[in-house]
Amino acid sequence: MCLLTLNEAEHIGRSLDLLAPALADGTVTDLWVADGGSTDGTRDIVRSAGVNLICLEDVLPGFGPVLGKGDSLWRTLSVLPGDVLVFLDADIDGDLAGAARKLAAPVLASGSCHFVKGYFTRLQPASSDSPESDADAPPLVGGRVTETVARPLIAQLAPWLSPIREPLSGQVALSREFAMRLPVVTSYGLEIAMLFDAAMILGVDNIAEVDIGTIVNPRKPGSDLDGMGAQVTSTLADRLIACHGDPTIDSRLGQLVTTRLPQRPPMNTLTS
Repeated sequence: MCLLTLNEAEHIGRSLDLLAPALADGTVTDLWVADGGSTDGTRDIVRSAGVNLICLEDVLPGFGPVLGKGDSLWRTLSVLPGDVLVFLDADIDGDLAGAARKLAAPVLASGSCHFVKGYFTRLQPASSDSPESDADAPPLVGGRVTETVARPLIAQLAPWLSPIREPLSGQVALSREFAMRLPVVTSYGLEIAMLFDAAMILGVDNIAEVDIGTIVNPRKPGSDLDGMGAQVTSTLADRLIACHGDPTIDSRLGQLVTTRLPQRPPMNTLTS
């Protein structure tokens, strides 16, 4: 089990506490936090909790600085033990122990299941400005980038992915065998690229989804969401261009590529 962090001092202690039952009952055999360079005390909290800490700038340093979430996950693959790897976002609140159990179960139960995504009901987090209206707000099916960018884009360009309830969910489980075969897009291109590649390698029908219940996670500023949306759009367009090789379609898709994110090679292609 691994939580990817960058300046999560506000949330990481709570997340580790919520995962304690999964450690106690053996669902999680090793709990790790992989930190991409926090400066807010996140690492001190993890150390004081006695949890395994990976300082990612020390992992595969030949690849330069850590380039966001995707690069963080990729580097952990060279360090994490175990045959089944579960990743959860570090800033969500909910039944994290239950989520860990549900995500790991299909991979543990079947030698043919290699990739599991968690879908969920997202609650509006309370804010100091309007706690009453937030408490009364209806649950959300997906996040703002999911609803305004990912779902419409998938419907138009990659409809075979439409059955996936949460295409940008960061709550996933992978077999080590499959994880080591994946090229990994850095930053916020991670989830859409991982989903696309899993569909190409395994087939959409072989991607398992599990309901991990209700979660709450912090709001992100609109400026952050704009950047995330651009990365998701560019990554999906890039993947489609690489797949079919039709010059006419490629030209149209190329107009959607506004940012090119570095990509890390499959871990099993690296030499010692």
